[in-house]
Amino acid sequence: MNANIIRIVATAIAVLACGPVRAADNWFELKDFGPVTQRVAITIENPADVPNEAALVHIALSDLQKVLPDAKADQLCVVDPAQDRSKVRREAPDLNFVPHQVSNQTLIFAVALKPHEKKPVYVYTAPQHLNMPGFPPKTAWDNRHAYRSFENNLIAYRMETGPGANTMGFGIDSFGKTEKGRGLRLVEAYEHGHDSYHKLSYWGVDILKVGYGPAIGGIYVMTPDGKQQGRPQFATSQVDCVYTGPVETLLKCTAPVEVAGRKTTVSRMYTLVGDDRTVHSDDKVDGDNLDGLTIGIGIRDLPDGKWTEKSEPGYAISAGDSNQPESGYTSVAISAVFPRSGFEKVIPIQEPKKETKAGFGDGGHIYILKPERTGNALSATNRFTMIWNGDGDINNPADLEKACERWVAQRDNPIKVEVAKEAEKH
Repeated sequence: MNANIIRIVATAIAVLACGPVRAADNWFELKDFGPVTQRVAITIENPADVPNEAALVHIALSDLQKVLPDAKADQLCVVDPAQDRSKVRREAPDLNFVPHQVSNQTLIFAVALKPHEKKPVYVYTAPQHLNMPGFPPKTAWDNRHAYRSFENNLIAYRMETGPGANTMGFGIDSFGKTEKGRGLRLVEAYEHGHDSYHKLSYWGVDILKVGYGPAIGGIYVMTPDGKQQGRPQFATSQVDCVYTGPVETLLKCTAPVEVAGRKTTVSRMYTLVGDDRTVHSDDKVDGDNLDGLTIGIGIRDLPDGKWTEKSEPGYAISAGDSNQPESGYTSVAISAVFPRSGFEKVIPIQEPKKETKAGFGDGGHIYILKPERTGNALSATNRFTMIWNGDGDINNPADLEKACERWVAQRDNPIKVEVAKEAEKH
């Protein structure tokens, strides 16, 4: 994965210089779990001045197996030694563990961290299959019909590709969840009929009419002056789920884009983490001749819109009225946190002369980024989200701006991960 990705992942797996360690007295035990024989300490540090609600940790199994030979998908678990397990009910054994998954031969888990907090956890292993419980499905993926939906318990996103699609450019639609609606999946909402999610329900509502505009974070390949530009089209776009799990879902999006007489290939890696209300995007443009081309990120206009644009920290917010007021809510806001290098300038997207079937809002703004150039590739990292005034967590643009400032600090101060040099044996 891109080492410069904005998502808050471990930037280094370092080795603690410690000598042989004897098994500690606080060894984890659980009846009917199965005997564990080794463990290794992992320390996650948040160097930022802000909290991190979901510090995402990736550790390759091949690295972990250097100290824990039995570190395999069905032979490990992650335990927080500070957790009080005295009140965990027998019928809820998953509450004894830090939720985790093994995808692409990588151990993945996330922890909440306070500013400058160092948090130790243990990875336990056994030489046999462990009788592990499952974990709540905090992320999900659904690719029925023309929809490609990916969501967590806080918010749901959707793209359209292929026959029946209307939107383009890998622009994201958004479904808002109320506090009572957390945990509901779009697959359940769809069962009530195609248009049912346009009406306010206890779980929430579809909060953005996308149309043909840039939606949330539509990607463009363009000349820096904006006069020549291209974007992925739904008929030739591919969206595939690399993996999904209780902690993280990863999507791969690819499409051909031709601009200024040159053919390029756009690829996006979308990451959604269970307790993080944003979607992280690794963007890349490949081509034989990229001279004079750059990457643009689009955000759709909203009625009576107000824009907050800060190129120095690198984020933007579009706030305004609902563009489908029949759904029963009044205000929404879209935000994007860009690479640390920020953006060069902003180009407005003019409204079409004729009203589209989506109605108002096919206009917007394109933020021209300062992408990295490596060989025949341009790359950038971004982070997107959307709120509405029925959200049970962030309810107004002022709070969203504070959240953007927090995400910027997380981007500029990525977490650190240390794996102990030797395992403890039991």
